[in-house]
Formats: sequence, structure tokens, C-alpha cells
Amino acid sequence: MFEYDGETQVLSLIESEKQKEHEAPLTGLDYNRNLGLIVSSCAAGSIRIWSRDKKFLREIAFPHKVDSACFYNAAGDILVSHEQRVSLVAYARYKTDTFDYVAASKDPVRLVAASDELFDDLKAKDDQVRGKRAMRT
Repeated sequence: MFEYDGETQVLSLIESEKQKEHEAPLTGLDYNRNLGLIVSSCAAGSIRIWSRDKKFLREIAFPHKVDSACFYNAAGDILVSHEQRVSLVAYARYKTDTFDYVAASKDPVRLVAASDELFDDLKAKDDQVRGKRAMRT
């Protein structure tokens, strides 16, 4: 994972729990500001829930490819598009006790809009970290 500092315009690698990262290409990523949670989805058929400080909290596996995932509302319900259907995963169904420390640390998060150039830089650095040759279009 990377962190972008909008003031200094520096893109930095953040070490996260490598064994918990998706192995398949990401298909979705969303942030719930109200709960301080991140949801990510991948083509291998899983969604993963992370704290905003990049701690892995939970994985939900689907029997087939997940096309995308996003938070449906501020309460934390998640919409998942998969296999020509859309499922709603209620927050109450996936929340665990490990989520409690996330709610306790509600420091404000400053969001910065990402330009196409920033996204290209992020993709190139991610490819480099993963040992892949960056593909340019």
C-alpha cells in the first residue's frame, strides 16, 4: 500500500501485512469515513476489510469472481457485484470485536484528489515493489 502526502506531493510505500494482501488483481476499493474502514475486492472472489491504518480485519470469500465492492452507506453495509448479481453484506454480519479499536481512534482523515499522473506513478511503484515490469500505455 502507498500513502500520498498532498502537501509535499510525496508518494511513499507503507508496509502492511503482506500475507493478507490480495494476490489477484483488485476490482474494487472504497473507504468509509464514518467507520474508518477500507474495503477491497479482487478477481479471485474475495473482499477484505482493513482499518484505515492498514490493519487486516476480515475476509469474506465468494465462490466466484468479485467484480467490485463499495460501502453502501455510512453504517458500513457493503455492496458486492459478482457473477451477474449484487449482494448486500450487512455490517452487523461481518463486524468482529477487532473492529472496536478502529472506532475508538477517530482522528480526522484528510482526503486528497488523485490525478491521472499520480495514479500512473502509484501503479508504476506498485509494479516495482511487486517485481513486475511497469506497463505504460
